[in-house]
Amino acid sequence: MAHIVNPDNLDDDDDAVFSALLSQGLIWVEEDDDDSDELEIEVLESITEGKTRTLNGHTSSVNEVVVSGDFAISASSDKTLRVWNWKNGQHLRTLNGHTNSVNGVVTSGDFAISASSDKTLRVWNWKNGQHLRTLSGYTQEISALDLEADVVVSASFGEIWIWNWKNGENIRKLTGWHRSGITDLTVDGDLVLSVSPDLLLVRNWRTGENLRKLSVNDDSIDELENLALNNDFAIFIDYDRISAWNWKSGEYLHESELRSDNYSKIAQRVFSTPLAVCIYDAKTNKWYLYMPDDMDYKTVVFANDDSHIIRGDSSGVIHVARVVPLLQRLIICETVTDPRSHSTSHKSANAVEPIPEYDTDDVLEAARGYIRKRNEEWVNFSRVSQYLHEIFPDLKTKKLGRLDKNYPSLIKLIADYPSDFELRQDLEKQGLYWIRLKRTP
Repeated sequence: MAHIVNPDNLDDDDDAVFSALLSQGLIWVEEDDDDSDELEIEVLESITEGKTRTLNGHTSSVNEVVVSGDFAISASSDKTLRVWNWKNGQHLRTLNGHTNSVNGVVTSGDFAISASSDKTLRVWNWKNGQHLRTLSGYTQEISALDLEADVVVSASFGEIWIWNWKNGENIRKLTGWHRSGITDLTVDGDLVLSVSPDLLLVRNWRTGENLRKLSVNDDSIDELENLALNNDFAIFIDYDRISAWNWKSGEYLHESELRSDNYSKIAQRVFSTPLAVCIYDAKTNKWYLYMPDDMDYKTVVFANDDSHIIRGDSSGVIHVARVVPLLQRLIICETVTDPRSHSTSHKSANAVEPIPEYDTDDVLEAARGYIRKRNEEWVNFSRVSQYLHEIFPDLKTKKLGRLDKNYPSLIKLIADYPSDFELRQDLEKQGLYWIRLKRTP
């Protein structure tokens, strides 16, 4: 950006005068050396295009929607959950049993766990509608929940309850610190982040140890209403300011740090709340922000392939719309290394571009990139396998691996790299495996 040091001598409407003054040294400009670190926010007029499909059936507010492939499970204040095919709009089934508002839902494979104001969690097989068990004992309504593997973490006023949802065991209850209701939480490994109107708190849920906190007014935070979370970051969203907090390390990310490779996890990830959707593009050091003002949305979620956005409103209607190309390109853009030239290029994760030559490192790196792009707790391994076979033509696992070892399948190859990947077999479905990147302690 150019700065005019003596602006009183400049007639903005007369280029000739400006040129003369500049040549005589009466005005001059300075270049801003810090321009590359200036963080921009581009406000988008819309993030959807084409016709919006509506899913009708709920008679009260849709409080949460989760997506599993072509299916969506919605939780509503009308005391029910509904299962939909969001692509064609078909309503498949209703899950009845709660006696008060259903405030949240999470899924793991064929199973869903719902949280209600009736002070219970319920475990369902959402594919056939079967109710499996009820988790009870709460004295207040359940406002939020999150899930990782066999553990479901739920919030009830200022308390956090941890369960093994598969066998119904109550593992631990965390109390203290929060003086008001917990509005959101997320769990990652042994860590749980909980949010109330004046506090973000990180604890080790296994030991109960308080690790770090971020308080309103104490840490230059005005409010926590428009806050987006994922497994690494808390994003504070406003029209003219978007800031990020790494809740695992306790560090604020300054504008220049966002461009660092250390924080690449924040780029090309959608952060959404009912009031805003934003995404950071590291290439341009720019936030893209959309804040709708035409609908009272209660929940916002993106489809697994990031092609559509699904939003539930306070009247009970679910809206499905295609994402504009700009935003979708930002979301699905990932770095792929071409082993022939050792150069880096950006390609759509959905594009299939054959790479004639490849080795073990290429396949493993492609697997890592796909798992990161999915941004899910556990990824269905069959999806990873399908992706690898698409981008590596005639993939033969026997040509991969170490000199002294051949691999009959991709699952055998991946299993031999436990420092990079974690695998687990589905307890309900024989032959189904789940994969994630190895967590650092």
